[in-house]
Amino acid sequence: MRAVIALSFAFALVAAFPQAQTAKSPARTVAPVRIVCAVDEPRIATRASAIADAAWKETCSLFDLEAVSGVGPYEIHLDANVTDYNAACDKLLRGKFKKNLAVTIWNPLSVHVVLQPTVHGDALHALAPTVQTLRLVAHEVAHLARCVALPTYRDQPGWLKDGAAIWIASKVLTAQGLSKEPEQSPFSSTNILRVQRLLRDARLPSVDDLLHDRTGALEFYERYAVRWLLFRYLVEGERARAFRAFLVDVRSIGGGNGCVDRCADLLKERLAVDEWSRFDDGFRRWIAALKPEWDQGFVSLEPAGDEWTQSSFDDADAVAFRTAPAGPRPYAIEGSVTTLIDRNDQPQANLLLGRIALSDGHERFVRVALVPGSGATVYDYDSSRAADSQWIRLAHVASNDSAAGRPLAFAVKCTPKANATELELKLAGKVVATCTVERLLDGPWGVGVQAGSSCVWRGVKLVPAGAR
Repeated sequence: MRAVIALSFAFALVAAFPQAQTAKSPARTVAPVRIVCAVDEPRIATRASAIADAAWKETCSLFDLEAVSGVGPYEIHLDANVTDYNAACDKLLRGKFKKNLAVTIWNPLSVHVVLQPTVHGDALHALAPTVQTLRLVAHEVAHLARCVALPTYRDQPGWLKDGAAIWIASKVLTAQGLSKEPEQSPFSSTNILRVQRLLRDARLPSVDDLLHDRTGALEFYERYAVRWLLFRYLVEGERARAFRAFLVDVRSIGGGNGCVDRCADLLKERLAVDEWSRFDDGFRRWIAALKPEWDQGFVSLEPAGDEWTQSSFDDADAVAFRTAPAGPRPYAIEGSVTTLIDRNDQPQANLLLGRIALSDGHERFVRVALVPGSGATVYDYDSSRAADSQWIRLAHVASNDSAAGRPLAFAVKCTPKANATELELKLAGKVVATCTVERLLDGPWGVGVQAGSSCVWRGVKLVPAGAR
């Protein structure tokens, strides 16, 4: 059986809601929480507690909250799988919030987060807790800290609750070296792209609608993305000082009906805005000017320096593309990959080339599938084709001298020839396969990992073919 481990980080707690923080009451540096982990891997609880502490401190500082906080300690449950998380939602939330895979529960005040993706075997020991899990721990602790301090928190607008939690989580992970700046992080970068597409398609709600939570036309992930960017624009932009004053003042706003409207009115007063329509233009220009570097279709890729960790869920491949095209000149993608024994005992890493967006949401790209210990296969993928012909195999080579757990050096050279591309695959410095792709592979490239698999990419980069 998996052990349940608990670490307590709550000391000298006071059973009262806090008053405003002053210069004599610095933000608490240790979160009043207990990590309850359903997996016997002590490092998970240790790292989760460090993230919880950082997120608690950041939240208290941002909202000027007192350090002491209720009776505590509050439990953060790290659930081993989606089934256990769903059971908690059924028991405590009448089945709500299952899609989120992370939730702060009001009664009893606590947090549930799925360890995700649910890595096993060598991947568990090497990667858990994943950055995806730690991001959600930080997100929910940001909710938890304000739930503790503010009895009216549940009535506050979604843009403020969710926007702040996402912003705080991003700031904490970046500060701890677990994530890059938003435009360089696949998770945050993809959220920027979501909002830019809303802007492009004339579907982005007005600032007035966002402040009043009129977001019913948005899809699940779009809503979170827009709320985060609105909060980021306010807290980092030219009116940041006035907005941060609003974040302190918002504690005095009563709950119940009208709380959302009162928050919007207070913000308008603090920012000295006559009409929100005048604020819209600046917000939209700022969104359009952002330069996201990743488009992640399925989580989770986490780049940190030259080392990128990537894990998939059980039912979908993890896929992340760069936004910049490879370009029309000869190039190579090179680096190394170490696959890890996980839920899939033959983990597969995928190098992705020449992405093209087709009509009706379809796309096309080339996949170089790397399965250390087995072989490598080059596929041409086109989702607009019939289901049984979407994947066309162009080349295959056995690779029995490699193995999961050991780095495999690779280089894929793409040389345009008229309206085709000559592709050359090197493994461990040797050419092992060549083939012709009947189109130019000048679109964006990316990396992926097969469902149930995990890997670590190192030193992956695009280089001009002539420089190799």
